This record gives sequence, C-alpha cells and structure tokens, in this order.
Amino acid sequence: MTSFSQIDTSKVCLPYNTAKQIAIDLVRGDSAIAELNLVNQKVFLLQEKLSAKDLIIQEMNSKNNLCNSQSILLQQKIDIYTDVTSQLSLQNQKLKRTVTILGVTVGVTSLTALVLILVK
Repeated sequence: MTSFSQIDTSKVCLPYNTAKQIAIDLVRGDSAIAELNLVNQKVFLLQEKLSAKDLIIQEMNSKNNLCNSQSILLQQKIDIYTDVTSQLSLQNQKLKRTVTILGVTVGVTSLTALVLILVK
C-alpha cells in the first residue's frame, strides 16, 4: 500500500490506471471546452444572422406598407379622374346641344331676316 507524506505534497502517487483515466478525462474535457467554444461562436453568428433577417423583414414590411398606401392614393386619383371625366363629358354634351340650338336659332333668324328683306 502506498503512503502519503504530510510534509511533501509536491508528489502524488496514483495507480497507473487511475492516472491514465485522469489523463483521458482531461483530454476529453479540453476537447469539450474547445467544442463548446465553437458552438458558442456558431450561436453568436446565428444570432447575428437572425438579427439581419429580422431587419430585412422589417424593411420589406415597411416597403409593403408604403406600396399599399401608394396603391390606395393612386386608386383615389383614378376615381377623381373618372368623376371629372364624367362631369366634363356631360358638360360637353350640354354645350353641343346648346351650340346646335344656337345654330338652328341663328339659321332661322337669318332666314326670317332674309325673307323679310326680300319681301319688302
């Protein structure tokens, strides 16, 4: 059996199998720490990527809202143009009737005046 000195603690005596298992566990632990660091880096990169995607989505939603409001404004503009065109069309028809009536009246008046001049 191995005895341990209480005075000299710079040396530790362990059985070979125990020392071997400790060395294996230390190597595994170092590998696990390295793998954890890589996973943490990947998580950080994924979070940055997700933030960038969220920003893109917000920008696209903003653009979509802007396009929707432009579409509504354009539809209102088209409605106004349609109303104005209808009103102008009605006014045009009224003016055509008025011109026709005036033309007939001038014609009849001119004919009447010519007949009166000729009759005298």
